[in-house]
Amino acid sequence: MNYNSFIKRNIKKYPESERLDIFKLLYQDNLLVGHLINSGKALEYLNLEVKTLDLLTNDLLYEFINEDVTRVNIIPFLKIYDCNYLIDLFIKTSKIKQKNNLYQDSLKYNLLDYYNKYLDNPPSHSEKYRNTYHPHYRVVATSLLNSEIRALKLQNFIESIRSDKLQIICLEGRCGSGKSTISKLLKDVTVIEMDDHFDGEPVNVEYLDKLLSNLKLGLEFTEECYNCQKNSYYQKKKEVKNIVVVEGVYGYLPVLRKHFDYLAYVVIDKNLQIERIKSRHNYQQFIEKWIPREEEYFQKYDFILNADILI
Repeated sequence: MNYNSFIKRNIKKYPESERLDIFKLLYQDNLLVGHLINSGKALEYLNLEVKTLDLLTNDLLYEFINEDVTRVNIIPFLKIYDCNYLIDLFIKTSKIKQKNNLYQDSLKYNLLDYYNKYLDNPPSHSEKYRNTYHPHYRVVATSLLNSEIRALKLQNFIESIRSDKLQIICLEGRCGSGKSTISKLLKDVTVIEMDDHFDGEPVNVEYLDKLLSNLKLGLEFTEECYNCQKNSYYQKKKEVKNIVVVEGVYGYLPVLRKHFDYLAYVVIDKNLQIERIKSRHNYQQFIEKWIPREEEYFQKYDFILNADILI
């Protein structure tokens, strides 16, 4: 994915961001927490910070700096988990090998003046950013966010939009990103899996178009599913709840897009994706065919910038 899309998304959400705040994104992406961490002090600082927090300006569990680095927002996170868990994620992140392209990134975004000033001194947000958005977070590697945390973020989003009418969410993401696992953890939703309609081209869009067109809230429907390994069809009976999640790659193809009210995109860094794909029996086919095909698709529609929520 294009890092520029993450920056554009960040600026769109935080329009009062100044050049220093953009550099801070680059800094955190390249150097992660940016300094050596003492676990005892880190927990002490977090506990002290928590005592001062009384303004919830961000209800997202986490937000993305890049595909492999996130900002975990303290208040919503600690409503579910304890301080020790957050610090554990923070400490583990600090031990991950840092990147070496901060100079090039600073040059690309015309931020070399900040690079020279803050290379050995972690930058703070601009005063305007702090006063407007009251940021309180910890930097955590995306690979450390398990499926439960990701599902909770999506579930929170679902509850924020849930109403008495039918709404359909497209849940997209790279193969191996955890879409299927996340969808299975969701509560009180109807899930339609794209893998059930894989026919090699890459999905049966005509059937899915008709299926989604005929969904009626509260009614049962029979889903005709295809087993590519057995080359045979079978049926699944489901009830249409007020939230339907269509999970899988190519759900957001133009022919199907008219059916969706929201787009959720599951982010995964490429290294972790490859590690997960290695366990599949057709690993080489993914490397040579499916992953390049998916990357072209995701780049074409810029899911990072255009998704309603990144998971």
